[in-house]
Amino acid sequence: TSAFHVRRAVGCFEKAGIQVHPFPTDFYSGSGAKEGTSLAFTDYIFPDAETFGNTHKICREILGFIMYRIIGYV
Repeated sequence: TSAFHVRRAVGCFEKAGIQVHPFPTDFYSGSGAKEGTSLAFTDYIFPDAETFGNTHKICREILGFIMYRIIGYV
């Protein structure tokens, strides 16, 4: 499954009594700097457009995990 969903997916399987060995794919992380460059001070304060655009994914995943917890899936 996508690396973003591993925690929620593993929780669901374990709740059902199924032992899993997760193999996450589709990571959204990296070194932060392009090869051959380093991060400037402002890079820590102002994310680039692509990084900022991906914040909705983590917000949705957090909300999904909370809802799974409330419903009892995890």
